Amino acid sequence: MNIYSECIKCSEELAAKTLYETRGEHAMRKGEVIEIQCATCRTLNNIHIDEFKAKESKTVKVLALSAFIGTFVFAVVAFLWLIYEKDVVMIWYGVFGVPFLIYGSILVYDRKRVSLFNRRYSKR
Repeated sequence: MNIYSECIKCSEELAAKTLYETRGEHAMRKGEVIEIQCATCRTLNNIHIDEFKAKESKTVKVLALSAFIGTFVFAVVAFLWLIYEKDVVMIWYGVFGVPFLIYGSILVYDRKRVSLFNRRYSKR
């Protein structure tokens, strides 16, 4: 997950990565302070984990959209095959519901992960 904070000197946005779901878990495993060098002013910043915020990932949104498009194309092909080969019409609700279910569940997972990180603080 990408987490963001501001540079102490120039207030530019700094990005870091964490593998952990909460600030407390990151503090226990990696320490409470993250050391990042600002790309703009080249200042080495020691930033406490509580000063970071997580944002929703663009990569996850692209993954969800590609999964939606892929499963939707598959659903259309399956629907056309069912109509012309098997003469079945009533299954189309389930076939077209799967892409929306996959897309929605991926986005909800990312929102919950970001919300959990931003809501829980480690102790200072």
